[in-house]
Amino acid sequence: MPPTFMVANAVSSIGSALRIPQLILRAVLFLVSVNNILLPLTTTYTHTRATRAIYRIGIPQASRLILRLPLYPRATVHKPRHTFS
Repeated sequence: MPPTFMVANAVSSIGSALRIPQLILRAVLFLVSVNNILLPLTTTYTHTRATRAIYRIGIPQASRLILRLPLYPRATVHKPRHTFS
């Protein structure tokens, strides 16, 4: 399991135990990621692009968009490009 998901799972389970709403948990995860704890786990290029996008549209708008995302991103299934018979 990637470190980002481990942090998300830990925060979610702690939040459930303390009865903290999921919306607040997502906001906390967003702020933590913006504060360079989770984002450097990705490439620097992606981090720079994400940071620029957040500042371009404004932090309140970015947080609203991110809070609409699912807490656990869906896994993508990759189909083989070519099949040789």
